[in-house]
Amino acid sequence: MGELLRKDYSNLLEKKLHQKEQLSDYIKLIENDFLLKRYERVKEYLDFVSQKWPHQEAIYMLYLRYYFETSQGERLEELVEIIQNGSIYLSKENRERLAFWQS
Repeated sequence: MGELLRKDYSNLLEKKLHQKEQLSDYIKLIENDFLLKRYERVKEYLDFVSQKWPHQEAIYMLYLRYYFETSQGERLEELVEIIQNGSIYLSKENRERLAFWQS
């Protein structure tokens, strides 16, 4: 039952995004697809939003989660290094998350 509701939620978010694209709705859609384990869709949406809204910390945090959940340790380490050496603003909460991935 829960999975069916999540799929309905994804469909509603997609319809909403066809009317007006907002990063917050894409993030909700990506997070929902994580819960449904739709990793190919997660990657497609992450690639799209990272092009449309570059340098958004939420996108980088979702990429970290994606690499972790898909067992791409090398890519995860590369992204941590890019974030550290790049000009991406991170909130205190996300700096703490990044510190976790560094250890």
